[in-house]
Amino acid sequence: MNRKPENQLEAWAQAALQELPRKNAPLWLSQRVMEQIRKEASRPWYRKPWLSWPFSVRIFSVVGLGGILFSAWAFGHPVGSVAAEQVDQAVSYTSTVESVGRAGLLALANVHPWILATAAGALAIAALATCGFGALCVRVAATNR
Repeated sequence: MNRKPENQLEAWAQAALQELPRKNAPLWLSQRVMEQIRKEASRPWYRKPWLSWPFSVRIFSVVGLGGILFSAWAFGHPVGSVAAEQVDQAVSYTSTVESVGRAGLLALANVHPWILATAAGALAIAALATCGFGALCVRVAATNR
């Protein structure tokens, strides 16, 4: 493959861009950026992302989380007849959920498609309205007063 035309185009574009005058950011923007950098630098370590925590604290947090998870597994792990009882309970829940699901599918099969489309549209509008209202609340809460 011949890359000569691509190299010529790249050289021409580089030369054209270097001829343009250098522009600085507006003063208000650079002030905001520097303020944000100062805020980020002044945050305590526990408010920063986990990977920027001190190494010893990260190790301690991993060990602590492992201990919590192991404890939850060890103390929540059923043994003997308790396990058999829990398995029987899970099977009965599964059959109940399966029965309810089949009844729901049977009911949906007998509903007119226009009713389903209307219900889906109303649900979509309600979801979008909820998201919009939530975004509005976040904006109102985040404004500086």
